[in-house]
Amino acid sequence: MTCAQFKKNVGSLALDALDPNQAVACRAHLRNANNHDGCVQSWHDKRHAVSHLAHAVSAVKLRPGLWRGIEERVSPHQGRHRDMMVESMASRHHN
Repeated sequence: MTCAQFKKNVGSLALDALDPNQAVACRAHLRNANNHDGCVQSWHDKRHAVSHLAHAVSAVKLRPGLWRGIEERVSPHQGRHRDMMVESMASRHHN
């Protein structure tokens, strides 16, 4: 891997968003004792930026039913099936 290739992928590496083979190649590139064209600094800069991402957004309380709505859009049949099972279990419990 060249320094240019590493720098192209370093942001994704810092986000743990590379496929495993690419991540291994990037980490091997960093361990290589050859002179780098700013690779180590780029790695540190990206890791530093990623460490701040979690603090960049505030926590949000989700409205009730949000996940059920997402499930129904992704798989309408599965969402209704789960609701029927819950209703069935609830009616057995109350009888």
